[in-house]
Amino acid sequence: MAQNRASGNAGHFAWFYQRVTGVILIPLLFIHYKVNHFSIAGGQGGFGADTYAEVATKLSDPFWKAFDVLFVAFALYHGMNGLWIIAADYVQKENHRLLVYGTLWTLGLAAFIAALIVIVPFKYPN
Repeated sequence: MAQNRASGNAGHFAWFYQRVTGVILIPLLFIHYKVNHFSIAGGQGGFGADTYAEVATKLSDPFWKAFDVLFVAFALYHGMNGLWIIAADYVQKENHRLLVYGTLWTLGLAAFIAALIVIVPFKYPN
């Protein structure tokens, strides 16, 4: 059995926030699919009928930029936290665990920065 390596509440918070982000991601995912995949095409609502111009126009709106950044942040946190919990359960050596944690932090931060670089400065001429 693994020994307690941190505060007694560290695992509790990871478990709790995993559930919270999972619940928050459900409506965010529904809204993302509804707006991006089913209702963009001139109100016709056909899957795959969206064009670059329609998606780019939506993504130029500050509200949808904020929504997409929030969606990416919750999805990345949820995924990386899940991998973090798995690593805590199965990686036994402390040095290996630190390497896995550092790698997860680096990958998660790099993915979030890449999303910000794409989403925030995006402009589409109307």
